[in-house]
Amino acid sequence: MQKSRGKTEVDDFLKNEGRKIAMVLQRQTGDSTWVSAHYSELVEKYPERYVAVHRRQVIGNSEDYEELRSELKRRFENVDDITIEFITTKRLKLLH
Repeated sequence: MQKSRGKTEVDDFLKNEGRKIAMVLQRQTGDSTWVSAHYSELVEKYPERYVAVHRRQVIGNSEDYEELRSELKRRFENVDDITIEFITTKRLKLLH
């Protein structure tokens, strides 16, 4: 049975782009985990700042999120797989 053209295009997209997306998500999860594991060090160096992390390395920081994104866009071709997290000294309350 032959696939419809639309279904084939979707399958091709998922096959090709799906792998890339999965790799980006895996890398970002690893970077977020790294931030959590090194939070005490980061909060000493970058209190109340946005920190950009790529492949478990801090590659930029700023008090302003948009300013940091702009800087990253000037420096790197693709910023979609860079993790940006706000490092705060304040204790956060979890709401249930």
